This record gives sequence, C-alpha cells and structure tokens, in this order.
Amino acid sequence: MDSFSGAQIPTLLDNIDAGLLMHHLQSGRILDVNDRAVELIGYTRDEFRQMTVDDFSADAAHYSQDEALQRIRAAADAPQRFEWQIQRANGEIRWVQVRLTQGVLTDSDHVFAELRDITRYKTRERQLRLVNRVIRHNLRNQMNVVMGHAEHLSAALEAETLERKAALIVDVADDVGSLNETIQQIETVVDGDSLDREPKGLCVLVDSVVSEFCDRYPTVELSADCDCEVWVTTDMEVQYALEHAIENAIEHNDADSPTVTVSVSAQPDTAGVAVQVADNGPPIPQMEIDALDPTLDTTSTYHGSGIGLWVMEWAMESLGGELSFEANEPRGNVISFHLPTTEPPT
Repeated sequence: MDSFSGAQIPTLLDNIDAGLLMHHLQSGRILDVNDRAVELIGYTRDEFRQMTVDDFSADAAHYSQDEALQRIRAAADAPQRFEWQIQRANGEIRWVQVRLTQGVLTDSDHVFAELRDITRYKTRERQLRLVNRVIRHNLRNQMNVVMGHAEHLSAALEAETLERKAALIVDVADDVGSLNETIQQIETVVDGDSLDREPKGLCVLVDSVVSEFCDRYPTVELSADCDCEVWVTTDMEVQYALEHAIENAIEHNDADSPTVTVSVSAQPDTAGVAVQVADNGPPIPQMEIDALDPTLDTTSTYHGSGIGLWVMEWAMESLGGELSFEANEPRGNVISFHLPTTEPPT
C-alpha cells in the first residue's frame, strides 16, 4: 500500500461550501474529496480515487492531466488560482473557480484543490459583453445603413431605384427589430429560475418546433428524425436554441433545394442526448464561431454578427449542456446540442 493511500480530508471540512480535492504533491493523484466535491461533480469518493483530473474536465477546457500536475506542483511555491470547466457525472458542464494550496497531513505533502461553482457568474459576464457589443456595434451599424439608404431614397429619381432602396430599409429595420427580441430571449435563458424548468419529452418538443417551421417555409425540405424516448429538464431554453439553429440553417441557405434535418440520438458514454441540426447551406463563418469562445476578447474590429449563436450557446450553458459545430458532407453544417437527460415525470 502507498504511504499516502490512507490520507483523508478532515471531517470538519465536509461542511464547507466549496468542493475539496486532496492531491499528492508529486504524483497529482486524488487521495480524497469532501462531500461538497461529491455533490458538485457527481462521483463517489471511491470513484474519485481511481480517476485523474482530465477524467472530469470538459472537452472545451482542454485541461490535460499533465497541465493539472504542473499546477499542483507549482502550488508548493505559491497558491494557484484559475477558472476551469468540469463535466459532471451526468454529462452536465459547469464552470468552477479553482484555488490550489499546499498542506501537510500525516507524513506527506498534499495540495488541496478548492472548487467553487461560478457558472452563473460566467454566464452573466458573457451576457453583458454580448449586450454591450450588440448595442455599440450591431445596432449602430444597422441604423447607419438605414440612414444611408434613407438619404439615397430622398435623392433618388427613378422609380426602380426608389423601390430597391425602400426594400433595403425594410429589411434592415426588421433586423434591428429582431435584436430586441433576441436579447430578451438571452435574458430569459440566463436569468431563468431553475424552478421554472421541468422534464419535457425531447422528441415532442423537436417535432413541435420542426412542424412550425414547415408551415413557415413550405419550400424547404425540413424533417425530424427522433425515434427514442428521452426527457430533458428545460423551460424555454431548448426551444429557443432549436428555433435559432433551424432559422439560421434556412435563412442563410443558398442551395437550389434547401434541406434541414433535425435528429435526436442517445449518448450512452455521457448518459446524455444529442440534438443535431444539419443543413446543406454555406459554412458558418469561423468568425461567428470564434466569437463564442470566452478566451477571445471581442472588439469593434473583431466581432461576430451571429447573435442567434449566442442564444444557442447560453441555452446549453444554462442547462449544463454543450454546443458544437462541424461540417456536413458533402456540403453544409451540423450544429449539435449535447444535453443531460432526466427521468420522466411520475
């Protein structure tokens, strides 16, 4: 038996509000955890002792065991602070703030990892950044377009030119008007009370949204493929995300025969479910996808106009899910919503 295998976190630390993981200084091995860590991440003490940090790191965190070991060892010289995304045992993604400090128990040196859930704070921070960008850039630019075409309209003499300018003004005004509705959706998603969420049949929800778009866009080949019975906990989040994904897939599609398929499939490896929206349109600009990256600083010279993508991103974050993008073959996009599942209501 290892000399440090019996090390345990003192019982009194089970009652603190932060999750605690105790690591061996040199190997990084998880020796023990407190009750809050079990509750926060969702594994038992025995399971933790057989795991490494990258086993419960979210894929988006890109946080390897080697990097974790470097930080653990660095805590011997000074406390380490950083933010990190974990993936709970049920597949839910959460943001945590981590503080690593050295301590001594028995005859070995240890490092304590203190984890605090900051998911709501991170989501609010990103919401404020987006709203600021929308108001300062998107809305300002759209209104500049309106004013420019209005000036041309007043000076135009030909009836055909007048008609074209008027149509452009109407289109841009519609875009500006939709920004307010989208921002309200973001506020609903971010500020939504978890008490308002309830188990809902995912396939029923998907079929309902797809049916609505079939009525609105009769010339688009739109279909749903969902033959599994799965439930998710949601209020309006999943509906908003699906609506924006489908609408983007239709509105930006330049194919002769636009096609959009929504499919639902279980993910046994994560105990979750994936909803995929596949189209045959042009690729989503990488700039729009990069704008969702919390590590990038969006400025007036680097920005994405895909506000709908933010609704999708935050809807997934608020539910502990994840949003991903990939290319469709031979052409198009696949937007995937990865969600934790729940039991049906009794």
